[in-house]
Amino acid sequence: LAEDASTRSTAVPAELCNAVFDLEVNTAPPVKAFVSLSEDSLAYDEIGDASRTDLSSGVLFVDDISKVDVATDGIVVTASGGTRLVMALRPDSPAGVLAAFDRAFVHLSNG
Repeated sequence: LAEDASTRSTAVPAELCNAVFDLEVNTAPPVKAFVSLSEDSLAYDEIGDASRTDLSSGVLFVDDISKVDVATDGIVVTASGGTRLVMALRPDSPAGVLAAFDRAFVHLSNG
């Protein structure tokens, strides 16, 4: 079944990978957050007590990401506007999560 252009343009981007990290946005203290990387953006949502109404969330568009550094304990993403995300591994992080994000970022930079 062929797709027409209008179907493709409204399609939701495929998610490449996701995981829970201890996330530090700029100079804010680290928070437990669900981080998801898709073809067009890196999104994060803080995970916290349901009684809290101040949970943070945000999106960095892939086109705005200027640098990605992958280390043994996490990933640092820098955006062209100066935003800096530090995605640190958690004790319960699944094996291979950094490699999965690294492969996804390489895929996006070559795309």
